[in-house]
Amino acid sequence: MHHRLQWMAPALVVLSLPLAGCGGTATAGQSQPPAPEGPARVEPISGTEVSRLTLTQDAATRIDLQTAKVEIARNGRSVVPYSALIYTPDGGTWVYVSRKPLEFVRRAVEVSEIRGDTAVLIDGPQVGQDVVTLGAAELLGTEFGVGH
Repeated sequence: MHHRLQWMAPALVVLSLPLAGCGGTATAGQSQPPAPEGPARVEPISGTEVSRLTLTQDAATRIDLQTAKVEIARNGRSVVPYSALIYTPDGGTWVYVSRKPLEFVRRAVEVSEIRGDTAVLIDGPQVGQDVVTLGAAELLGTEFGVGH
């Protein structure tokens, strides 16, 4: 598991960062959306408050994006690196999950406790899923269009 302590106050989470960019949209008849025209494509997910973010490889490299797998603790709870947590101004706690390379979706989590640089979850992504541990603040800024 990637362990890097990163404390982020809500006011620091939505900084204007160079990743923020909008791309194209999918056209009818396409099975997969086109590659981002800019550093990232933001696609709202119907019926939710989140968007799917697709980055170019250059954008992921530029922000030094890193991920780690959700693991299982001895008590049977899921754990993620503390650095994966994002706190929003409304009090929400989130992580960015990646199910496909360079594709990310914000997922609400409920934290039971913090043990050093590890967050023990009551509710969150499944064990084995990838969560962003470095670059999540940039993804949040991109999702909400900060810097546009």
